[in-house]
Amino acid sequence: DMRSPECMANIAAKLRSMHDRTGLNHNDLHRNNMIVRTGGELEFLDFEYTGPADPTYDIANHFNEWMYPYNGENPHLFQLGLYPRLSQRRDFVTHYLGFTGGGKGAVIDDFVEQVEGRRLDSHRFWVNWAERSGPSEFNKLYAKARRTLIPSDHFPDESSHQKDEWCKPTDEVFQGMARTFSKMLQEAPTAAESEGLRHYQRELNGIS
Repeated sequence: DMRSPECMANIAAKLRSMHDRTGLNHNDLHRNNMIVRTGGELEFLDFEYTGPADPTYDIANHFNEWMYPYNGENPHLFQLGLYPRLSQRRDFVTHYLGFTGGGKGAVIDDFVEQVEGRRLDSHRFWVNWAERSGPSEFNKLYAKARRTLIPSDHFPDESSHQKDEWCKPTDEVFQGMARTFSKMLQEAPTAAESEGLRHYQRELNGIS
């Protein structure tokens, strides 16, 4: 689970090593593009979107990817409740910068702020990617859903999180999904899309 403290630390260290060693970004780092070898070594996969090293963008894109479960019937729908909490973002940056010995709080906070400043760049890139990749139904829905995050600062309220818990609470996932569906309905979808979204909302209300 890439949300566990140990896994986050490994990803952060591996990403820093890649940036320093190759001078390149991964630019598409999500759960399906990572594997753990039998011996426990973490490996990154799929370097199709690599580019010149831009660490704050690469990390911002990785954080955005937390919102996509990459499974189920609707992989194009983000879930706001899955976005990493501030404590998780700080932990990731702490390991990326190698400041695990303590201190450097101001440097860590400044770097986290820089990362947050790049998250919209990530959303814009993937909207553009979907629109240029062809007229498939998935690309259309993916671009439409992700475009609702531009501009956006509507991420989960930090005050609702327990500082020392890293597991995602189930109710936060449902809340994130509900906000996603509501936001998409506000974008004046077609009648068919609207009915589909309302169907998902009814299902969500039945299990939350």
